[in-house]
Amino acid sequence: MSEAAPAAQSVADLAEALIACPSVTPAAGLVFDCLEAQLAPLGFSVHRAVTGEPPDGPVENLFAIREGPEGSRHFAFAGHVDVVPPGDGWTSAPFAPERRGDLLYGRGAVDMKGSIAAMVVAVRDFPQEAGTISFSITADEEGPAAYGTKVMM
Repeated sequence: MSEAAPAAQSVADLAEALIACPSVTPAAGLVFDCLEAQLAPLGFSVHRAVTGEPPDGPVENLFAIREGPEGSRHFAFAGHVDVVPPGDGWTSAPFAPERRGDLLYGRGAVDMKGSIAAMVVAVRDFPQEAGTISFSITADEEGPAAYGTKVMM
């Protein structure tokens, strides 16, 4: 993992941090470093694995788990951090997040780095004794999706 990032204070702050990590499928870039830096201090054990061969791989995936009491319920979040290539229609740099009023612009803000940020922020105040929480995050949903969710399941 690279140098740890400070904990993001809000969903928008974390979404900005994730957007700022280019992750055009299937390359995750530094986005998993950013996620790990947010999850580890919350008590999650973070596991990362690289699978697959060219042309569709290699693909990095992340699984993080914070165990609750034995026999407790398990809530699993699933998602992806890869994005399609940004193309030419941008009015701002796609990997330089920008807030305009109440909106956040940047590649992956809607699909699905903003959602991943909301998931991470949502678990901060969830008491560990209430149950197990896990994250299954892939980096190949926007492409052939051969080495992400299928491999992790």
